[in-house]
Amino acid sequence: MPYNNQMFDVVYLASTLELFDTPDIPKVLHEIKRVLKSTGRICVVSIPKENHENSIILRMYEWFHKAFPKYASCRPIYVEDSIKEGGYNIIKTEELMMDGLFPMKIVVAKPT
Repeated sequence: MPYNNQMFDVVYLASTLELFDTPDIPKVLHEIKRVLKSTGRICVVSIPKENHENSIILRMYEWFHKAFPKYASCRPIYVEDSIKEGGYNIIKTEELMMDGLFPMKIVVAKPT
């Protein structure tokens, strides 16, 4: 990203992290960590795969994502694991249901 190191107090990603290929997620989080102040926070809103591996709705969504990525560009990911592996400490998580169909997880974290 064309920003200086430790430039931002907060970085917010909603339905964004899961757009990247799985091997690229740590690279994205590392780059965010570079531009985030050491006292800053990251907030990620994503479709969580953790604790939903057997969800029929999410499995159907994953199939739709593979078959029609133009229309279902996001996919469920292991949100908390990705953030921890990216070098962050999780401060708070909350999960809610979107339209009563599939879960969304909100994770707030700080750089380690």
